[in-house]
Amino acid sequence: MAEWSGEHNMMGISPGQEQHNFALRLQSFEALLSASISELEMMLPEEEISGAYDVGEEYRFYRDLKSVVQLAKQEVFIIDNYLDSQLFDIYVADLDPKITVRVMTNQVSSSLDNIARKFAGRGNFELRASKDVHDRVVLVDDRCWVIGQSIKDAAKKKPTYIVEHTANTMRPIYENIWASATTVVKS
Repeated sequence: MAEWSGEHNMMGISPGQEQHNFALRLQSFEALLSASISELEMMLPEEEISGAYDVGEEYRFYRDLKSVVQLAKQEVFIIDNYLDSQLFDIYVADLDPKITVRVMTNQVSSSLDNIARKFAGRGNFELRASKDVHDRVVLVDDRCWVIGQSIKDAAKKKPTYIVEHTANTMRPIYENIWASATTVVKS
């Protein structure tokens, strides 16, 4: 509709009206272009997430994973077998208490259990244990990322990665494991 902006008359229009119509068409095309660019930007992955981390790039990994977790509006579901207190201290501590945080791991150390119990005081939190998990996965609302190394050791001694994956194929797998996992801590 942008190309037909302005007033038209079968008998013709004045040069002033042509100029006015031209200005209206420009405004309409600019609005269309701006809306198209915004829509395309929403489809692109976040620029700041580099995806690959060499040895020693622990801070870049932290910053990128934290930005992924901060995207949450409803829920964060983290699967990692080798968690420690930093998961709570630096990744999920600042989340709005209305956001549900679920964590599934294979190994629940006493220190992880202690900090999880304290974190549970915020509400909307659950920690479960299952021997059926191996990979590191972070599900945030309707998006999913797979991580190469455990969150606590990422990029310390070996390179690692964060790759966005299709959530609708990953979520059912981990929801099934979650359903049969042992509840360790629940708000």
